Amino acid sequence: MPFVIASPDPMVGEVIAIDTFDEGSGMAVRLWNVGKGPAMVSELSLRTGDGDVLVPLASQIPVATGQAHDLKAPLSLSANKLPDRWSGELLILYVHASGSPYVTVSKVEVDRGAVTCRNYERSPAGHVEGAWKRTEARAPHFAGER
Repeated sequence: MPFVIASPDPMVGEVIAIDTFDEGSGMAVRLWNVGKGPAMVSELSLRTGDGDVLVPLASQIPVATGQAHDLKAPLSLSANKLPDRWSGELLILYVHASGSPYVTVSKVEVDRGAVTCRNYERSPAGHVEGAWKRTEARAPHFAGER
């Protein structure tokens, strides 16, 4: 089965980066299929608290076995409105050619725009609460905010 993980986009740098690019604020990430079988990525979410800081993908992204797709996913708010340090989850939702849906969930730490994935857990999408019930992207509430 496919196993799509987030890794740094080497065209941008050595880390997954949240920054302001020519196209506006976004997250530069490489979606890499390290599993067996093709994947059609339908959603990428960077969540914390009750919000998602990424705008929904404009279209599905095919990622063949052993291949990668570099992406600058737009933020739902300006990069400078995010705290310097925070933690959350990165979700990648994708479907195998057989129609079976999967999600890779990674616990992430963000430090001055550098996103570090602490783990990669692939599960059938139906086994992850809220995986297919994305709310509209919006600014999350961070600890200590009022």
